Amino acid sequence: MEQWAIVVLEQANTVLDKIKVYETKIQNCMVQSRQTEAIKIDLDGC
Repeated sequence: MEQWAIVVLEQANTVLDKIKVYETKIQNCMVQSRQTEAIKIDLDGC
């Protein structure tokens, strides 16, 4: 999944294009009980 996220983020033209990728990455971390990583993704995406 991470590889696809990188490709999408590289091709995204606007912040709105990137939001769904970050949201999916954060949800993935939460499901896997990696809350700290989810917070880092959120902060890096800002």
